[in-house]
This record gives sequence, structure tokens and C-alpha cells, in this order.
Amino acid sequence: MNEPQRKAMDLVSYLTERKDFDAISKEQITDAYELIIHYEWGIAVENLMEVLYEQDFIWDEKGLRIARDAWQAAGLDGHTWKSFIITES
Repeated sequence: MNEPQRKAMDLVSYLTERKDFDAISKEQITDAYELIIHYEWGIAVENLMEVLYEQDFIWDEKGLRIARDAWQAAGLDGHTWKSFIITES
């Protein structure tokens, strides 16, 4: 597994391990996993972030770090990922 794949898998793992996780369906997680193993990690990360944003998902510090790392490892625009982030004030 290469670094972008590992970072994308870290994001999926983080999301499925959160106790309050209900923003993404099991089907969406499966779709992300399939994209990641077929070397489409950028699409997987972007799709996950978009769905989470639409669900008003609240990120904690650990999640922010994992999301940022996955986004950057996938080679996506470094400034765009912040538009998908909602944190508690």
C-alpha cells in the first residue's frame, strides 16, 4: 500500500471508529474503500469530505489532522480541503 492509499484508509478508519459516526452510510464507506484499493484515493477522499460537509459533520483535532494528511497525500488542492471542514466554535 502506498502513502496516499494508507492516508485515505486512515481517514476511513477514523470515520468508522468515531462513536458518533452516522454521517456516512455503510455503502458510502464501501464505495470509498473500493476506490482506494483501485488507486482512486483522491476521488475517495474528496467524496467522503463532500458528504461529511453536507451532513454538517463536526471535526475534532485528530480528525482534522487525518483529513488534511489524506487530502494532501492524494495531491488535491491544499486550500480547497478547508472549505469542507466544520469545527465547533
